[in-house]
Amino acid sequence: MSIRKNRSDNWEIRQMVKGKMYQATVKGKKPTDYEASEIIRALIEAEKKPDAIAFRDAAKTYNKSRENVVSPATFREYSREIDRLPAWFLDLDIYEITQREMQKLANEISVEHSTKTVHNRHGYATSVIRFYRPEAVFHTTFKPSQRKEKYLPTKKQIDTILSETTDPSYRVALKLACYSLRRSEICALLKSDLTDDDQIHVCKALVQNYDKEWVVKEPKTPDSVRYVPIDKNLAAEIRSLENERIFDMSPQRLTKYLHQMQKKLGYPSFSLHSLRHYYASTLHMAGVDDITIQKTGGWKNNTVLKSVYTHSDIQNNKAKQNKIRRTIK
Repeated sequence: MSIRKNRSDNWEIRQMVKGKMYQATVKGKKPTDYEASEIIRALIEAEKKPDAIAFRDAAKTYNKSRENVVSPATFREYSREIDRLPAWFLDLDIYEITQREMQKLANEISVEHSTKTVHNRHGYATSVIRFYRPEAVFHTTFKPSQRKEKYLPTKKQIDTILSETTDPSYRVALKLACYSLRRSEICALLKSDLTDDDQIHVCKALVQNYDKEWVVKEPKTPDSVRYVPIDKNLAAEIRSLENERIFDMSPQRLTKYLHQMQKKLGYPSFSLHSLRHYYASTLHMAGVDDITIQKTGGWKNNTVLKSVYTHSDIQNNKAKQNKIRRTIK
């Protein structure tokens, strides 16, 4: 490396690197060897900068790379995320996105969406960026999430809905939901998945792929593959069904039916997924251990269980309520 003054009294830095000459001019005082080396290094790095890629195009490439390693439903959601992000963000160069743009994105999404949605879309954007820039790290600030109390239907409400359900296929599907099965698992279930000793083998799920076609795949997580013991009456109902597929309709049809029954009976609206919470809280209050509930319900850990049955235990247990009142009084 050479550092020499030129005719304009500026400092000229020259260095040969792998057969190529790099040079730069610096005004003012003479740069140190270290400063000169950093200037040359910056010139070399600038040459390595890849061509600009709009986030929109980068996201499409990222999605394609994930097609064979994620579930059809997840891949479909990836594809939808592109349309959910604002146009100004989609037009940004993937190599120029900084913390400032990521914070702006989170702020904009949070105006109309929940904190969970903000986290999901920010997380997707971050994954796309790291696909091209593995070193990228963002420290975005999110608004605090507002906790919503989960509504747990009572046994009386569930029994009434079941008694009002005359279609055997819908009745069996709703009962299975009370045994912790997700709607996608119910809709993929076959009569042959019922064992001789009245256990349901949960080993598949019905979901939509990118083309909105219904396909059967492995369940949500490895923990979802499980055996769930059911009562003999429900087992008999399943065996008496005409079709091999227990509920030969889409998951949306099952949810729609449940909401129609709630409206008809004047019950608060709750999702089919709430029946999984009913399963956990009911077994907990009956003294069933957490491991059994977790394994038969297909939960990865007991975090969700504790948040569900702790709330239910206090809300519905008069003895515990009275103990709290006596203690605080």
